[in-house]
Amino acid sequence: MGKRAEHRETTERAILDASLRLLAEGGATGLTVRGLARELGMVPSGLYRYAAHRDELLTLLIAHAHGDLADHVRAAHDRVDVGDLRGRWRAIAHAIREWSLEHPQEFALIFGTPVPGYHAPPERTEEPGTRVLVLLARLGSDAEAAGLRPVLGERFDAAAGAGAAPALAFIAQAGLVLTPTTALAGISAWQLVMGSVLSEQFGYLGHEGLDFDPAFDGVVLAGEQLIFGAQAS
Repeated sequence: MGKRAEHRETTERAILDASLRLLAEGGATGLTVRGLARELGMVPSGLYRYAAHRDELLTLLIAHAHGDLADHVRAAHDRVDVGDLRGRWRAIAHAIREWSLEHPQEFALIFGTPVPGYHAPPERTEEPGTRVLVLLARLGSDAEAAGLRPVLGERFDAAAGAGAAPALAFIAQAGLVLTPTTALAGISAWQLVMGSVLSEQFGYLGHEGLDFDPAFDGVVLAGEQLIFGAQAS
């Protein structure tokens, strides 16, 4: 790596670190190019080649947050034996919650109330933002290859057949094939997990509405049964 490229990489890392500090201190509304320049001891014009306005800073943070979440989830998933399908699901689910508790401001940025006037550019945020879903789809594909299918009844199968087409198109882009029933069961399980984490982060049930540690174990088990069926006792 040449000196110029090395300098740019160091500066971009400093911009990211300073932006994360500003996000933690004041949320997305506290993130401005001028504020970031002050944080870095630079003049605003010195940042324009890296981030000309607030939206570019937000895009940088959103892409980083999605990528960091996906890295954390993938690392937890990969520590489980590939043949332990239920264990892989539990690792994915618990890693999502762990990351949200360790990074509350970044979690709020990517899953909370949208920032007014900001629209994330898909070419920057779509790939990191869908990595966890691709990992989940791969788990569903492995489950089907192992002969495991959700057994949720004809009405669920019909709903999946009617509603899962966009998800199946996304899954096909990742080089995977799933039945509509497995796809919708996996999405439903993911939504259970995300709903629980959102409720914990934002107090939807009040901060004393649940004991979240054991309650989350129950949510993960419910999702597991959606995807794989009840485990034989």
